[in-house]
Amino acid sequence: MEADSIIDCREVEFMDQMYERLSVSESELSMLEMMDLEYSKGIITAMDSEKLEYAKGLFEGMALSDCYYDPSEKCLIESL
Repeated sequence: MEADSIIDCREVEFMDQMYERLSVSESELSMLEMMDLEYSKGIITAMDSEKLEYAKGLFEGMALSDCYYDPSEKCLIESL
């Protein structure tokens, strides 16, 4: 969503399902909204390889949820 600046309803639905699956609370969502992209990338790149691959899979799922893998989304995910 951030990479291509387009928010598709299928991406929102994917994120809602992911938040539910991961038991993300409302207060955690509020904290996530305050993080900028660079800060978030720093957290992700500090993960061990197993967690990083899991996170990349989630990002790819979100990127593909609108049935189009935007090149800017792909570039952002590959940069992790």
